[in-house]
Amino acid sequence: MLPLITRRRALFCFAVLSFVAVVPTICFANAQAIEQHADCTTLSPPGKYPDYEPLPKYHIERREPEPTPGSLLLGISVSPDAINGGSLTRLACKLGSDFAAQKRVEAYIFDDEKAARNLAIYYTEQRGYGVYLWHFKGHYVLDRYENVEFVEFVFPTVKDGLLGVRRVKIWLSRSP
Repeated sequence: MLPLITRRRALFCFAVLSFVAVVPTICFANAQAIEQHADCTTLSPPGKYPDYEPLPKYHIERREPEPTPGSLLLGISVSPDAINGGSLTRLACKLGSDFAAQKRVEAYIFDDEKAARNLAIYYTEQRGYGVYLWHFKGHYVLDRYENVEFVEFVFPTVKDGLLGVRRVKIWLSRSP
């Protein structure tokens, strides 16, 4: 039989090693985020490999200048079928081209026109906030000051019999 001090050390070492082995598994098992990169200038034509999805039909429902000069906030509606990586990448690339004069563009992407027109994202006391928020699917950011452009979106998944969401972030670039 081991002395008490040795048993305590052995238990302590076992506990530490178990914790170190389990924590990364827990952290990564619950991670529901995917990051990708795309170059707007090299996207293949719609219907061709590897970028099959076409540019989705979209409407800019709301357009507001932000306090910072050269900044713009958009509320955009798209079809629920367009909430996928290919379509939203094309939409983000188009927005970057269409608003070439803007230094900063931030767009909230919805699958419902009324929600795109009316939701004030950070005003949680807004009437109908929960209903509008349910339609919030994506976010596009173009910041020429920081040289950053990306689109991110969420889509529903089922894990262990429960509804969850998976988050996808696509970093965009434009080759010269």
